[in-house]
Amino acid sequence: MKRSLRIVSVFLFIQPMYPQQPSAPAQQTPQQQQQQQQQNDEAARREAERIAAEKAREEERRKESEARLDEFRKLRPPTPSERRATHLRLMGDFQKNVRKLDKTSREISALAVNDKGIAKKAKALNDTTTDVLKYVLFEASEPAPPQNTFEGFSIKERIKLVGVRSGTLYQALNQWSVSQKKFTVDVGKTTALINELQTFSLLVRSLYR
Repeated sequence: MKRSLRIVSVFLFIQPMYPQQPSAPAQQTPQQQQQQQQQNDEAARREAERIAAEKAREEERRKESEARLDEFRKLRPPTPSERRATHLRLMGDFQKNVRKLDKTSREISALAVNDKGIAKKAKALNDTTTDVLKYVLFEASEPAPPQNTFEGFSIKERIKLVGVRSGTLYQALNQWSVSQKKFTVDVGKTTALINELQTFSLLVRSLYR
């Protein structure tokens, strides 16, 4: 009898060392899964609305800031030194656009005549060319564009011309930006660069018009 009691005591002492395995969580019913999905979708929708509202507020603040700046400029036109400082501050974006112009031009020049992506890339390239031209002009008025047309060239020839002309234009733009930093602007070279940008824009537009 005593031996039986000792065995029972040992068993009771050892038993806690081996806890029972937790049972697997109950599987959600289709209705619960649907409710969970709806909750997730609602949370994602609210987050998207929050982000959109924040972007709208940022855009509104930017417009208000630009409006105040325009009013300030009307009251007191910027001095030549302030204009140069503003122009140099935008140089980084200009150089990015110059690199983008070169990259997109090379991509277009590698396309086949029947490639459906030509028009889309040409439109993007023309937008970039316009931004580059605006920086070169800065606050000056754009002169009348040249009368050059590329109607006599085939699409294949125009595609090739984009690559040829963009290489020369890329070098000229980089040289011009260096002179801007040194405040040694050559009016003749700037005028020629503007003319070259306008001609290049006509060539690019001929690919999708």
